[in-house]
Amino acid sequence: MPQKSIPMSVRVSKEDAQFITSLNVPGASSPSDRLRSIIRQARENHEKKHDYESTSEKIRSLMEPGLARVRTAEQDLDMHSQLFTHVCDWIPDTLALLVDLTQNETEQPLEAGQLLKLEKQVTDRVFRLVEQIFRLGITEHCPCYEPSIISQRIQPSLDLAKVITDSMDRKK
Repeated sequence: MPQKSIPMSVRVSKEDAQFITSLNVPGASSPSDRLRSIIRQARENHEKKHDYESTSEKIRSLMEPGLARVRTAEQDLDMHSQLFTHVCDWIPDTLALLVDLTQNETEQPLEAGQLLKLEKQVTDRVFRLVEQIFRLGITEHCPCYEPSIISQRIQPSLDLAKVITDSMDRKK
């Protein structure tokens, strides 16, 4: 049996009323329907499990409208950027790792083992991205909007890598 609804009366600013009226919510035709939808979404978000996977999914859903515009433009203009794709995959993965840590915080301070694990996870993600970008620099023309963007920017990183390599060789 459906629960009985409880009438509520609220006062909102003119701007908020205009916002609610203009909000495009599927299946909601009236301001009341839209408010019920907003409350339902807020409740689901509040009750939702805040783990790495659900956080990553939420970040990806926030990014999706902009990424859809980029994919449409890429299709229309017959262009693609593998660099952009790698970064857009990396951002939600890395951010979800950090958000997961804060979402599941307790009053207990972090222990050394947790910090070591976090540092390793962040390091793994950073170097995966760096390796993906370096792979794009294998040839002078990479699959990016600007084919020479990597080759134009990679030399300072290669110079730093050489300094590190030379330093490690001297320590051996």
